[in-house]
Amino acid sequence: MQERPFWEQLYADMEVSTFSKGPTMDVNEFYNVFSDNAQVLDVGCGEGRNSIFMAKLGNKVDAFDISENGIEKAKKIARQTGVQINYFCCDLEKFVFEKEYDVVLSHGVLHLPYKEVRDNFIAKMQRNTKIGRSFIILRELLRIHTLVISTMSMLLRELLQSVLCNKFRFL
Repeated sequence: MQERPFWEQLYADMEVSTFSKGPTMDVNEFYNVFSDNAQVLDVGCGEGRNSIFMAKLGNKVDAFDISENGIEKAKKIARQTGVQINYFCCDLEKFVFEKEYDVVLSHGVLHLPYKEVRDNFIAKMQRNTKIGRSFIILRELLRIHTLVISTMSMLLRELLQSVLCNKFRFL
């Protein structure tokens, strides 16, 4: 019998916040550079901390995670918060883009799958992000910050690079 990941058990506990309440620090710091009323995809949303935050700002949010318990918890928190989010359970490798997004968020996810799966997903994100809009992956792995930016306006790209040059590596 395969052992379940630690987060699956933690997400099942509806009384505690598994990782933290509110958005991740990076999303909280940079949400204001995203388009208003954006189409947002939250990849590996867990219990919904970033997707709920983005929906509260008036964005239209789709969010998925491989964890059924995480999705159920996110749906419950979204109902309690009064926001509409399209949550669904899906494996990153099997996700199919059905529309383009203004913003794609991924926090603490893309270091988990095999390199081929990750690279394929990133290529699909690039193809399915509206031209001139934000395509952003935010994550922290072993205290190494990475921010990937593409298909965004040069002005926004230059602004983010100047603000983040010491904290992030641009790919």
